Amino acid sequence: MSETSGLNQKTHTIKNRIRTFFIQTRLAIRSVFLGRKQKIFVLSFQRSGTKSTGKFFREHGYIVSSWGTAKKLDWPLTWLRGSFETIFNSLDFKAAQVYEDSPWFYPGFYKVLFEKFPNAKFVFLERNSDKWFDSMMSHSNQRTLGNTHVHAMIYERMDELNAKPEIGYYENSILNGLALTEEYREKYKYIYKRAISDVKAFFSEHDPKGNQFFFGNIEDDDVWLQLGDFVGVKVNEGKVFHAHKTRKIKNATP
Repeated sequence: MSETSGLNQKTHTIKNRIRTFFIQTRLAIRSVFLGRKQKIFVLSFQRSGTKSTGKFFREHGYIVSSWGTAKKLDWPLTWLRGSFETIFNSLDFKAAQVYEDSPWFYPGFYKVLFEKFPNAKFVFLERNSDKWFDSMMSHSNQRTLGNTHVHAMIYERMDELNAKPEIGYYENSILNGLALTEEYREKYKYIYKRAISDVKAFFSEHDPKGNQFFFGNIEDDDVWLQLGDFVGVKVNEGKVFHAHKTRKIKNATP
């Protein structure tokens, strides 16, 4: 690379960073003026309507943080390292109002979020566990979704990962490094159902009136009406929100 092209590339990078800073600042200011300071965390597992939930909130004027932001800022591995304040202090996090996908559904993270943001609301949408696992398998052609280290932590497969030294730890890369086939169905369903039970039990104790926690089924025809009532937005009866309902999305961070 010539000195001139290197300088041009550096200048382009600086301009992009400045542009990103001003965009994020504008979003943060907009968030304040909208009067929606309350944060909403979507705790739903991957392949359980997270993108559809994000679409629901975007169409009602919310600023939504999704997988793209998490991947860009390395939030999954930041969570894995336990550096939660790094996430919370980022401008992208501060600018957003709703958070879906990674790393909000990761094991036990809702307890940290509840403690850190005592006025936040939390949304958890479930689906039939067999349909959920079918979607998990089909997503990356019967390979684990996204970053293998993160996936192994979530779904308790670290013993398999440890047996594969060629797969690096704490690397922000999409590896799909382990098989995800029929033999894992019951294990994954157990983890999925256990997570639902644990989350419901936690909020039953800490939010007995249901002011902060919404639980619904993505297959329920009225789920969007119910969610609208929960967050105080009007949803037209019969309105549905489906984001890439059947399309496979490769290399999505879990």
